[in-house]
Amino acid sequence: MMLLRHNTRAHVLLIVIITLITRIFYLCSPSGLIGDADEAVFGMMAQGIEALKEFPIYCWEAHYAGAPVSYVAALIFHFFGPGFVQLRLAMLPAALFTPILFYFIYRKMFEPAEALVGALFLIFCPFLVLHHTMAAYGGYGETYLGTSLIILLSWKIREDNVQTHVSHLVFLLGFVCSFFFYLLFLVLPAIIAFALPSILRSEKAPE
Repeated sequence: MMLLRHNTRAHVLLIVIITLITRIFYLCSPSGLIGDADEAVFGMMAQGIEALKEFPIYCWEAHYAGAPVSYVAALIFHFFGPGFVQLRLAMLPAALFTPILFYFIYRKMFEPAEALVGALFLIFCPFLVLHHTMAAYGGYGETYLGTSLIILLSWKIREDNVQTHVSHLVFLLGFVCSFFFYLLFLVLPAIIAFALPSILRSEKAPE
């Protein structure tokens, strides 16, 4: 028990296993099998990509949402056929990595066992959050992932005293911010609250 309370690898493995189990159960449930019109749009885009008929950059008639999830879904459709479950499988990597990244965020604020509890809360979350992390309808699940990446990279910049490393981290942070902003603008609060202060501070750091 003491080993589990303080073992980072064991915590991450537990998070991965529980996330996979809960998301698979969700995909097998009535809510996971039946989608809505917003998801259907990304599914139809994926069918068009899979048939090599079009290669959209943004969602049809909704240019505030990027289309990468449709490209991932197109690959899944190619092997398993179209469907809402197959479409939502494209969101599984984001749903898997999000609680892991938030675990490491919590590790910077709390004890390891408390960080694990926080990550598990995200996994056994309210249904709306569960749906957002698995539903492929325009960047909501990706926003959770992008927010966690932005927070960790921003804190890493503030902790890193080697200027050459900071410049690479600033470039990476800028790329992450722009990519996830392209997916959905809801990542903007994380950019304002974490990324911009860290970048401005790095510019004032002594050489």
